[in-house]
Amino acid sequence: MRSYCRFALFKILTNRALIALQYKLSFHPQASKLLSMSDAVSIQQVIEDFETLPTEDQDFLLELIHKRRIEKKRTEIARNATQTLTAIETGKAKRGTLADLRADLLEEE
Repeated sequence: MRSYCRFALFKILTNRALIALQYKLSFHPQASKLLSMSDAVSIQQVIEDFETLPTEDQDFLLELIHKRRIEKKRTEIARNATQTLTAIETGKAKRGTLADLRADLLEEE
């Protein structure tokens, strides 16, 4: 449990540091180039810090990241579904079978 608290504190400090760095760099003329360089350094540091964690904490973190990625994909699917339904309601998209699609494509030619 103690290492989980260390990780939570590390995560908070890392997020705050990255936000502060990105804010400072956003005013720099070559901000996009500098941000991508700072992200690479940050990722390397995160990997090194991850490797110092005990195995059980590494497993917990990997599982947490996996679950968050799944949730992100679900959110994206839901957003796409909403956009599709909106397109159908506004007449920008149609519902139908494969045969309907073929017929529409042949009509356009």
